[in-house]
Amino acid sequence: FQPERHMHYYRFAGRILAKAIFEGCFVDAHLTKIIYKHILGRPCSLEDLELYDKSLHRSIQHILDNIEHVEELDLAFSIGTTVMGAHTEVELKEGGAELYVTKDNLGDYIKLFLKYYFFERGQDQLSTFLKGFHEIIPQSLLCVFNEEEFEQIMCGTTEIDVEDWKNNVTYRREFKEQGAEHPVIVWFWQVLHELNDQEKSKLLQFITGSSRVPIGGFAGFDSGSSMLISIESIDQSISVFPRAHTCFNRMELPLYDSKEELENRVRFVLEFTNGFNLE
Repeated sequence: FQPERHMHYYRFAGRILAKAIFEGCFVDAHLTKIIYKHILGRPCSLEDLELYDKSLHRSIQHILDNIEHVEELDLAFSIGTTVMGAHTEVELKEGGAELYVTKDNLGDYIKLFLKYYFFERGQDQLSTFLKGFHEIIPQSLLCVFNEEEFEQIMCGTTEIDVEDWKNNVTYRREFKEQGAEHPVIVWFWQVLHELNDQEKSKLLQFITGSSRVPIGGFAGFDSGSSMLISIESIDQSISVFPRAHTCFNRMELPLYDSKEELENRVRFVLEFTNGFNLE
């Protein structure tokens, strides 16, 4: 660890996260709503504090609910904090240690408190992270999203709608002519419906490299950096197990003789492999 270089890691993290989003790669890391707001350039509020620190939010709300008695609390425009084991007082504004909170300036105190808590106490690290992120994706391109929408873009969704999947897939080789009516394909969708949520996610990861669905559903796989999931037939002499080519979102499905055989092979792949015959 090199203390003088640690800020580079924050910029690197911001660039990596933005690059993943730009390339349509889902990130299995949910950040706090506050970080999303900073990325999007949206203001933080007292309600956000409740999600981050319920105890602190209750304290601030108690002050607001008892505004007529706020002067009895002897609150100054400063905050006590501990850095590397040493206690210090941070002024929320110049001369804040000598400026006490009244019902007339309580609004200013809350605004400055939230500004410090959400931004200033980690300003160097946060600014460096945001700089790295916005070098890849300018903030002006993100202002149309709220935090929930941005999280879906970044992380995708774990909810898998089999019918949506079925309506947004292409078929190759022997499956191409009959499509969803081919007996093996009929069995495949029947088996998929019978899988639990975790198994469906594992199968999606097996085929695409990600267990998450793009925003907008399975049609979202058809983008500039990706393509719809495809199912291609192969002979059992080549492989008795399904094979996946994650770079192309393609699964090779052997021409099984029964639904039971197909189900057994699929479940074997889900249970005993982490990327079986990937390309």
